[in-house]
Parts: sequence; C-alpha cells; structure tokens
Amino acid sequence: MWGAAVDSGWQVVAFADSKPTQREFKGIKVVREAELPWTGSIVVAIGLNHIRKEVTERLTSQFPELQFATVAHPTASIGYQAQIGPGAVILQNATVGSTATVGMGAIINSGAVLDHESFLGDFASLAPGAKTGGRVRIGAESAISLGASVSHGVCIGPQTVVGGQSFVNKDLPENSVAFGIPARVIRSRQPNENYL
Repeated sequence: MWGAAVDSGWQVVAFADSKPTQREFKGIKVVREAELPWTGSIVVAIGLNHIRKEVTERLTSQFPELQFATVAHPTASIGYQAQIGPGAVILQNATVGSTATVGMGAIINSGAVLDHESFLGDFASLAPGAKTGGRVRIGAESAISLGASVSHGVCIGPQTVVGGQSFVNKDLPENSVAFGIPARVIRSRQPNENYL
C-alpha cells in the first residue's frame, strides 16, 4: 500500500510497528508507533480486516488528533459522487462506481470493482480482481476474496468471508464463510477469526 501512497503523491516518512524488528525498510525508517511524528496523516496497512480495525482504534484512542489519509492510486477510477472514507485505500486499476460508498479503513485491491450505488463497510475489503454488481452491500470487516463476484443487489453481512473465485447470487448472513458457484455458506466463523 505504501507504493500506492507514493504514486498518489503522498510522502512516506516512516513505517510504524508496535514491535519493529528492523530500523529501515526500502530506504524508509521503521519506528515504534510512539516515535511517529503524529502531525501528519497515516494509513494502517494491515491485510487482516479486524486487525486493521483494532490498530486504528488503538491509535485513535492514544492520539486523538490523528488524521487518516485516503489513498487512491492514480490509475483507480472513482465515479461521480462516490464517497471514500478516511483511511480507505484504493489500489491500481480498481473501480469505485458512481454514488458508491467506501467505508473507513476499507481496501479495494488491484483490479477490483465496487459498482454503482454499492456500499463497502468500514474495514471491509475486496481482494484483487473481486467484482460487485450495482447496489451491493458488504458489511463491516467482511472480505471478498480473489476474483470473487457478487451479483447485483446482494447483501453480505458483517465479518463474512467469501472464498476466491466464488459467485455470490443471494444474501449471506454475518459471521459466515461462503464459497462456490453459486456461493453457499459452509460454516459460521467467530468474530475476528483470521481468514488469510
């Protein structure tokens, strides 16, 4: 994600980690969270949705003045009146359709599509190549995996994981794991269960 930040015109001054194991990465310093100059904007670049949310909430409580950058790669297409939340990241060749909403800390990965009038909840993610039809609702912290497709008008509950290459053609409940063509719920999942 830091490459997308640089490509978008942001200057990356440091990487922060709660327990850094190195002092530099790719020529950029690595510091403990408490050492960051909290006068700038940050992006929480963690792949697991619930961990990204936990870190964001922890940092916000420790540093109330903290600002979260919204990063949209210059090759991303963002439609008319789309709303992008703070800390959201939209990577290269991704598409956000007109009047779609991307929640706080959400990630739309390379080549993914959130189509018109759709909603991607806070800290949710679309993996590379994942695509939605229009008026889709994806709940907070849900993950739509590699190359999965979600049909027009479908609602996916919070903290749900859709497996790679799946096709979702009906609503899915919260805290579930679904995959297949068409996607079927195969089990429930515990809140904050890892999926990567």
